[in-house]
Amino acid sequence: METQPNQVGEKGTTTSTTTTTTTTTTTTTTTTTTTTTTTTTTTTTITTTTTTTTTTNYYFYYFYYYYFYYYYYYNYYYYYYYYYYYYYYYYYYYYYYYYYYYYYYYYYYYYYYYYYYYFYYYYYYYYYYYYYYYYYYYYYYYYYYYYYYYYYYYYYYYYYYYYYYYYYYYYYYYYYYYYYYYYYYYYYYYYYYYFYYYYYDYYYYYNNSYYYYYYYFYYYYYY
Repeated sequence: METQPNQVGEKGTTTSTTTTTTTTTTTTTTTTTTTTTTTTTTTTTITTTTTTTTTTNYYFYYFYYYYFYYYYYYNYYYYYYYYYYYYYYYYYYYYYYYYYYYYYYYYYYYYYYYYYYYFYYYYYYYYYYYYYYYYYYYYYYYYYYYYYYYYYYYYYYYYYYYYYYYYYYYYYYYYYYYYYYYYYYYYYYYYYYYFYYYYYDYYYYYNNSYYYYYYYFYYYYYY
């Protein structure tokens, strides 16, 4: 293949390239029987010779050689690093996602446990408070009932005592009055009896005296 010089007018050269391709195929077949062993070896050789004649610019070829070399090398490493970076990013992302998911799950579980514990504690506290309040209320009610009963009993006792005292006073007064009346009656009766007997005695004495005087006079006169 013949090429023209580049546009700047540099001197061109003629390069001959010879490419020889040799292909060797070896086939070995081994067959073993009881009495006979046969070994067959086949060797096939294919030789291809390609001769390419190229006329090109040496500097242009050198520039393009190094350009493609660096381009290929750069792309190779670029793709390699890109692939590595992508793999690393994917791996990192996967682990990050996994870690985030695990953390989220753990956090959710912890939150749920905390919430459950808080609810349980709140419920227990509420129950305890309710029980305490109920006990306090019961105690207060009992105390109030006791106090009321005591007050009622006291009032009843006081009332009873008052009536008893009043009755006693009345009875005493009545007794005193009766006694006074009785005494008065007795005194009156006694006075009456005394005067009666006194007059009776006086009268009797007077009559007796009169009779006695008479009798005495009669006796004296006759005797």
